[in-house]
Amino acid sequence: RQASQPTNAISAQEARQFLESWRSSWERADLFAYASFYDESFVGRNYSAGKGYTSMTRAQWLKDKDQKFRRSSSLSIIIGEPEIQSQGDSASLVFSQEFRSNSYADRGLKTLRLHKTSNGIKIVSEDFVPRRVSK
Repeated sequence: RQASQPTNAISAQEARQFLESWRSSWERADLFAYASFYDESFVGRNYSAGKGYTSMTRAQWLKDKDQKFRRSSSLSIIIGEPEIQSQGDSASLVFSQEFRSNSYADRGLKTLRLHKTSNGIKIVSEDFVPRRVSK
């Protein structure tokens, strides 16, 4: 049996389109659309100095985003060109991210791990490492 490129591989174009749709749902504070990008098995991790990584389930992650969306009257998220590493039906996207709202701002390095499922491409994990913002 010959090894061949999987027909369900995530292309760079698909990854970029997915990323822009994800970013747009966040900027619109559309929790329903935003939640649709996340797989049921999702685990999110945020890094903070002194604590290291803290992990959240999909439900905890979405609750946190819902609170951020509700507190914010204006949202802006700027993302850099992603570095895309594809392997079969999975891919990792690594990019700079700057987020601003009326209530807080952060910037740092985001990693999204994607998997192509029968329901489309889904985020299975997400890491965020903040960079210090000078005060």
